[in-house]
Amino acid sequence: MHAVGISLLDDFLKLPYQPVRELVGHFPDTQVRMADFSRLPVRTRFIAMMPQWDFLNFMADQARIFPNFQLLMQTEATGLVRDGDRIEGITAQGPDGPIEIRATLTVAADGRDSTLRDAAGLSAEELGGPLDVLWFRLSRHAGDTDQTQAQIAPGRIFIMLNRGDYWQRAFVISKGTNESVRNAGLAAFRQSLRPLLPIDPSRSEEIQDWDQVKLLAVKLLAVNLNRLNQWR
Repeated sequence: MHAVGISLLDDFLKLPYQPVRELVGHFPDTQVRMADFSRLPVRTRFIAMMPQWDFLNFMADQARIFPNFQLLMQTEATGLVRDGDRIEGITAQGPDGPIEIRATLTVAADGRDSTLRDAAGLSAEELGGPLDVLWFRLSRHAGDTDQTQAQIAPGRIFIMLNRGDYWQRAFVISKGTNESVRNAGLAAFRQSLRPLLPIDPSRSEEIQDWDQVKLLAVKLLAVNLNRLNQWR
């Protein structure tokens, strides 16, 4: 298992990624190093950032070397296969119609609004969250910092992730204020970004349509904001 793990890491590091060696928070009057991964007792002392689809494709390619691995694309779980109180697999909808997949162990990994969790009768307690996030991209130019960081000011949190040729930006807003932010107009939104940008503020003008700005409703992020009352 150790040899397989080393091989996976070597192959993984051949993919395009952006190493994050530290996380920095910028406050109005100071700068704080929030995490320093160079102190970790591991071979790769950084977090490798890459698009989720590249990582999933990599994992699928690596899993294909195992004879019992099967990946079904464009297939959506719709329910559970039961034998009395025992769950023995799932029902699903594939490109060619409904199918049944039986397994010794079924793991519901179908997201925050899990169909399988509901089908299993596992209730979740919603703890809520005081914020939402607006996601968008801005171009990354030669001479920009490569630092993943957060700009933190009164009533404002702005996170920037280095994606190589662009910046992935996360603008934190109060829960339920997405509609009011949009109603205020793009000009006001761009203006609110300008003092938070550690790059040329005029790059905020790249946002020309609300379709470029996606809402992420905070439910399950770094901290679990809902939880199962019972596992089984």
